[in-house]
Amino acid sequence: MVTGSAVLFKNLFCYLFARRYTPLVADFKGLGIITINSLVMGFMLYPFRKMIINVPSFIVVIIIGAAIYFMIAHFNKAFFNEERNIINKILPKPIFVF
Repeated sequence: MVTGSAVLFKNLFCYLFARRYTPLVADFKGLGIITINSLVMGFMLYPFRKMIINVPSFIVVIIIGAAIYFMIAHFNKAFFNEERNIINKILPKPIFVF
């Protein structure tokens, strides 16, 4: 708990210090959507925890979790259209839809 709170307050200090000298704006709506997507994925994966008995079963649960997250993120988008367009311009094919 001590390490986690130290990292949290360090990040908060860095954010406030950077905001003091630059026009930095955090997208709390996007961060909130990502948090909600992660919580939904976690609740859906919670029953699978008893099935993890070895490395292959762990990998299967990770793949299931990634699939669940991508399905949720497809409908509950955290990025704006402009942000998606910037990322798709960098990628070889426009596949970023989240």
